[in-house]
Amino acid sequence: MQIEALGVDKSIDIPWVESQLAHLDVKTENIFTISGIEGLNDAALAVIDMVNCPIHLPTAYVLAAIIERRNSTMSIAIRHKKVDLYNDLRVESKSKILVPDAACAAQVTDIRPDVEVIVGIKEAQLHDAYITYSSLTDNNDYKVFPLHPRDIVPITSNGFIGIILKKDLVELRKNIQGLHHKLYGQCSNIERGLSKLCLESNMRHISTHCTFDQNGNFHGYVAAVAEGKLIKANLSQSTAFEMDKALFRQLIK
Repeated sequence: MQIEALGVDKSIDIPWVESQLAHLDVKTENIFTISGIEGLNDAALAVIDMVNCPIHLPTAYVLAAIIERRNSTMSIAIRHKKVDLYNDLRVESKSKILVPDAACAAQVTDIRPDVEVIVGIKEAQLHDAYITYSSLTDNNDYKVFPLHPRDIVPITSNGFIGIILKKDLVELRKNIQGLHHKLYGQCSNIERGLSKLCLESNMRHISTHCTFDQNGNFHGYVAAVAEGKLIKANLSQSTAFEMDKALFRQLIK
């Protein structure tokens, strides 16, 4: 099937996208880079990092598939001399910690009010520790520890790759279902639905995360700031049905 134009999120490799769409025999001569939905223009289809995808899409578009979840873990890298195995987050008191966003900062500050939290993407070597949305390995400067979502809830949609396309492309939408990963899609819906409920309740610094285990059970986590206070909840279910609502009730009770 020939489409007018294909938008690819700047964080995603275009050759990888082409290889995925080749399975569906989708072709175009016009491929361009976008940042989230910015610059979407008249693309018939776009492959997007779901972190950059707003809860409410432009009216002409629909989220057609979640095709992959890349690394969704978080890690904290701590300078060897600043490691404290007996403290939360395993970092010494009064350390300076670089974090990727305000939602993460709110959680770190709640857990460790005795450390200095800096939000941004400044060079890691300027700080005693840094938290990242990726897996790291130990090196000569830093000791790395994985972070469980119970400790720090990752940013909503972390790791998900999705496809959005124009609503009127009905046949293409049916074909794209061949790339859709059902369990990833359910997790994405839970995260985005939960985030929407929090936003509608005027909460800030929202982080939601959902995963599944080998038995098909779902595990969800949420953190948000409500009336100046950080609140958190987690929940496990054997089904994804209305899990976003159940987690939200757990959060506000």
